[in-house]
Formats: sequence, C-alpha cells, structure tokens
Amino acid sequence: MNKKKKILISIIAGVLAVATILGCILAVVVPSKPKDITPDDGTALDELFVRDVLENLTVDDIINDPKWGENLADSTDNYIMVTADKFDYVEHTGMNGGYSMLYFNTETKDIEMIQHSLVSYVEDEAPKTAVEKIVSNVQGEITELLGNPERKFMLMNTSGEFQDYEGLTVDQMIDKLLVEQTVMYAMFKSNGIKYEINIMYSDETIYMMTWVYEEDLIEEDIAHEH
Repeated sequence: MNKKKKILISIIAGVLAVATILGCILAVVVPSKPKDITPDDGTALDELFVRDVLENLTVDDIINDPKWGENLADSTDNYIMVTADKFDYVEHTGMNGGYSMLYFNTETKDIEMIQHSLVSYVEDEAPKTAVEKIVSNVQGEITELLGNPERKFMLMNTSGEFQDYEGLTVDQMIDKLLVEQTVMYAMFKSNGIKYEINIMYSDETIYMMTWVYEEDLIEEDIAHEH
C-alpha cells in the first residue's frame, strides 16, 4: 500500500467516528415519506449497481470476483473496503475520490450497507468556493440522479455543545462549516434506498460521508431491539 493511500485511509478513519454517530442518530429521527420510483423513470439506475450489491451479493461473492479484485483495498471482521470509483457516485459529487466500505452481516455475509468516504483537497481556490461546488453538485447532479431530497441541507454541531441552526441559508451553513465543528447533512431516498450525506471541512480538506442502505434496515434493527 503506497503512502498516499495510507494517509487517505488514516484521514477517513479519523473523521469516521463522529460522522457515524451523527448519521445513525439522524437515520432514526429524520422522518421520511415513501416515494414510488421505478427503474424506468430515468432516476439513478440504482446508482450504478447499488441495488444489486445490497440485495444479491455477499462479501464472499465480491472477494472471489476478479472484477472486484483491483478495487479491493482492505477488509475487517464486518466490512470490506474498495476504491470508491467502483461506483459512479464519485463523479456526480465532484469529490476527488476515496473509498467505499461495504458492511456485511457477519452471519449471513450479506452486504447491508455501503458507506462512501470521499475526500477533496482544497488547493488553488478559496475553501468556500470549493465547498460551494460540492454542495451545488449535491443540489444539482445528485438531486437529478435520486430525486428531490427527503431532507434538505441542515447544519449540525459536532462539538457536543448545543447550537440552534434553525433557519440558516445554505450559504450561511457553508460559512459556519468552514470555521466551526459542524457538518452539513442531507438525505435522499430513491426506489427504497436511502442516501444519507454528511459534508465536513478541516485543514483545507472537504470530507463527504454517504451511507447507502435499504430503508427498512433501520426499522428492522429497531424492531430487534424491542
């Protein structure tokens, strides 16, 4: 593994804990309405082949498939990591690239969730301009791909201190994102699959975490808890 890949994986791991907690909380508390979308209406084509991965593939299928071989980057007891360019999601976000974690059920080996962890480095342009482009891509290309968001962008504080961000414009959210411990959150639902997007900024780097899972997954987990 080269140095650049190691650094990128370390960066992703560093922000993963905060983003995971936030994503899990919002997945439970943010309401959503069913949306009837068929594969023939031009939306998403299931974001390349997300539905096939979530419904038909096991972790063993992927590991043993030569077509995935060059994309495999790492593995743990509950997920495998592949390069994010295996999915077409990256090109629509405008992010530079990153990795996708495929979380699986340790008993059945079925893939249950995909987490895109994307990074974009701010180099020759102002940080706000760089973030604005990413946000614009979510509002434009991702919306065109998946349909209107179930939850438009909202700002959340990640410092542990309560902050009231109600009523902020997207431009104001971006301003705060650049100077405060915050994350911009949006949620889409397409053809029964949820996409929860978190955008963060730190040290001239933009991070985008996107959780992709079938909408009944959280409901099943809650039912099991009770």
